[in-house]
Amino acid sequence: MNRYPAPLFYLIGPSGSGKDTILQWINREHDNLASTARRHITRPQEAGGENHIAVSESEFRALEQDGYFALNWRSHGLYYGVAKSEIAPILGGQPVLVNGSRAYLSKALELIPTLIPVEVIVDPEKLAKRLRARGRETENEIIQRLARNNELSVTEATNIPIRYRIQNDTTLEAAVTQLLAIIHEEKKSISGEQAF
Repeated sequence: MNRYPAPLFYLIGPSGSGKDTILQWINREHDNLASTARRHITRPQEAGGENHIAVSESEFRALEQDGYFALNWRSHGLYYGVAKSEIAPILGGQPVLVNGSRAYLSKALELIPTLIPVEVIVDPEKLAKRLRARGRETENEIIQRLARNNELSVTEATNIPIRYRIQNDTTLEAAVTQLLAIIHEEKKSISGEQAF
């Protein structure tokens, strides 16, 4: 299997698990260590959460047809895409972090077999509180997201390989520290392979 000069990390986990917040911290405090891929989403820019590129559904479909995305999926009624240019830094030796979809992981691994899945885990009660606190979804949508989380967790436990897991139940700093250790470990692994 061909290896890229730097790893591509694919963060997965339920909405509210803190993926965006972790990536924002990395982008702000450790941008020299890894870059974070910005996503195209069919969600208004002012909706809150991550700093995404807002596009209409028709714009998204046009970009998809043009082969603009390295990865793209549909989730919760929205379209998400990661442009090829956003993951290109791995070709120059810079690790890249992507906020991914658990349901799309199998397809992502087909497209990029060297992709490294990293699951962000959080206690279900804390997850529910976080979803309500951010105020982005209705109560019914929150219930649906929590139910989907339970369903995907069972599926992944038996069918999908997860290389790393980050526990994000305490402080943001603790979660970031775990991710930084993973990045350093993978960079060291790739450097070791290239030395031979």
